[in-house]
Amino acid sequence: STDVTGNYDITYTKATLTITKKTLEIAAVAKTYTYNGSAQGPADTYTSDFSTYVTVGTLAEGDALTSITLSGSQTNQGTYTDEIEPSAAKIMHGSTDVTGNYDITYTKATLTITKRPVTLTSATDSREYNGNWLTNHNVTVGGQGWANGEGATYNFTGKQLLPGTSNNTFTYTLNSNTLASNYDITVVYGTLTVTNRTTPYEVTMTSKSNASPITYDGLEHNVNGFVTNTFTTVDGNTYTVEGLSASVTEIFAGTYPNTITGTAVVKDTYGNDVTSQFNVSEVTGNLIIGKRPISFTIASENASKMYDGTPLTVDYSQLTVSGLASTDQLIAGTITTNDFVVGDYPITDGNMFRMMAEKYSTKSGFSIKHSSGELTKTLASYSPTFTITLRITLRPLTLVADNATKVYDGTPLTKNSFTVTSTLGSGDAVSATVNGSQTCVDESANVIDATSVQVMHDNGDGTYRDVTSNYSPVTLTDGLLKVTPITTGFSCPTTVTLTLTEGTSEMTVTDADLGGTAMLTPANTHTHVGNNLASLNPMTEDTYTVTWTLYDDCDSAMTTCDQTVIVQYAPCDGTITMDGHEYAYKRIGSQCWFTENLQVTAGEAAPYNNLPANKVKFGLLYTWYEAMNVAEGAEPTPLTADNGTPYVQGICPEGWSVGSFGDYDILSTYAGDTKKLNDPSTAYWHSGYEGITPGTGFNARGGGWYTSALTRYEDLMTRCYFWNSDTSGGTMASSAMIAYYCDTILQVISDKHDRKSVRCVRKKVTP
Repeated sequence: STDVTGNYDITYTKATLTITKKTLEIAAVAKTYTYNGSAQGPADTYTSDFSTYVTVGTLAEGDALTSITLSGSQTNQGTYTDEIEPSAAKIMHGSTDVTGNYDITYTKATLTITKRPVTLTSATDSREYNGNWLTNHNVTVGGQGWANGEGATYNFTGKQLLPGTSNNTFTYTLNSNTLASNYDITVVYGTLTVTNRTTPYEVTMTSKSNASPITYDGLEHNVNGFVTNTFTTVDGNTYTVEGLSASVTEIFAGTYPNTITGTAVVKDTYGNDVTSQFNVSEVTGNLIIGKRPISFTIASENASKMYDGTPLTVDYSQLTVSGLASTDQLIAGTITTNDFVVGDYPITDGNMFRMMAEKYSTKSGFSIKHSSGELTKTLASYSPTFTITLRITLRPLTLVADNATKVYDGTPLTKNSFTVTSTLGSGDAVSATVNGSQTCVDESANVIDATSVQVMHDNGDGTYRDVTSNYSPVTLTDGLLKVTPITTGFSCPTTVTLTLTEGTSEMTVTDADLGGTAMLTPANTHTHVGNNLASLNPMTEDTYTVTWTLYDDCDSAMTTCDQTVIVQYAPCDGTITMDGHEYAYKRIGSQCWFTENLQVTAGEAAPYNNLPANKVKFGLLYTWYEAMNVAEGAEPTPLTADNGTPYVQGICPEGWSVGSFGDYDILSTYAGDTKKLNDPSTAYWHSGYEGITPGTGFNARGGGWYTSALTRYEDLMTRCYFWNSDTSGGTMASSAMIAYYCDTILQVISDKHDRKSVRCVRKKVTP
């Protein structure tokens, strides 16, 4: 423990110190990752947890690995050898970087990307049977699930219709960005379970009834099958019921059940037997055969007889039967009246055997036989109507009153006696009173008083029955009471012609108008004359026969004669010349009219648009003042027509008038349609506005008019306007308008300064 260094003479000789690099291996640790759709591998630089990523050889004491860089990554599943490469290791000794003291060998490692586990599980579902396929197209993705953005689509094939359980099978198709090699996919099927219905479906099988009424016709009728054997449930599915049948066949009237037999089997649209899911109930329809209407009538020759004191009986062979089935035959039956007196014995009910009336016919023994021999059901299959009235008719009775004749002497002629000319019923006797009287020159009936006629029937037991009502017709033939006239001479006036006044259609005629009264030669103070004039008035244009009658003092006609009376209008067919122009006129009904518009010069009258050609076609257009031939602002002085009414001559000839609206109203009524008043040529009217043939000859032309307010002409060839002579005062006046759209003449009010056409109508036959 003693330091003896001083005891030495030490010579220090230097030597070479060589420190060599320490060999060091750094090896990457193999890594395994599960596929996640992204690139995976170690991070670039690690500064801790080196043992997780690399293994390091022996370091010098005091040295430590502080960081290292790793590279290498992969995305898809697989094993990649030497993929992980370590580099850039940093070794520190304390705070000193001693990395350079190492000769480092870097060893690569394997990078492995394993498949990603995915479990695809289809849904499990269940419900009661409802006729629809049970499906559930849901898939639960388990395991680690699909990598982000990747996946699959699913196609389900699993379904369950009938009660039971099956796999909810499906297939899948990976999306285009999804590789199967990156996944370990496990498919798990859920189950689909359909259970029986807790409450079965209710369906009712109804056997058919006859769709339309059947009336008994003696033939077989049947109803087969069901109203329907197909049903749709509340779940919207259709089912067919099989295994049942129904049929009924009958002939005679009645209600017969269409009985259902068999066991119901319900099938769905796939033909599966699903009866257990249903309650099938049954409703029975009916074959209903109604009673056949049958009508019993009887020919008139069999239904009655003349009153003879005994009842009337007819049997089935005398009846006409309407509606009897072709298989059936009426084989018996009688109808008998319950009294023998005259009257109707009706059958008023629909029963084969009863009667219902105070005076009736009794029915008995009716029978109808079917071709099968059946009687009872056949008769009960009919609903009879008896349109039968047995009738005991009246026996005619004729009484003829006696005749008597004398020359008129002013006293009554009578004859109170009669003769029975018909045959009375056995035991019957008749009595009657005859009344008749004739005083005047004439002949009259010697009349049997109908109320006095009486026929009594001897009942044979000392009693009598009034049977007068059993006789009809009671013909009471009158006798003749004749008073002859006094013979005289009698003649009628000669033919007379009478003329109707213009614008009228009737006249009153007196005896004096016919040339005096009828004359009797020689004169007789006990006679007078009369005629039928009253029945002929009012008289219209025609030829009439006036009958004159000679009467005695009792106003009895003794003889007649006829006189011819001709009623006519004054002639109206000719021409009148004014201002060198010849105007035709003609009769139209009860009026005499010019057949064209005036073109007489008056004031500033002008044709339409001042065109001379329009004057020729349509005449001139006048103001109201020009038409009335008065100064502006003045009113015309009326004249008196033949019929006593006022009229205005205006610019018309003497005896003629500018037409009033009343004149045009008569004209319109006579024509019935303004088309009959229009000229039929399209030279004067637009097509469609022209007149019709035959017309009245009035020949209205569409001359239009001039409106002073607008200072222009209008309506050429579509309307015509005729000033009316009706005076009104003021500045407005009326005109008659004929337009294409109206079948009557219209009255138009306008300013008197407007310009319109003028027509003349005759008012005086002799001016």
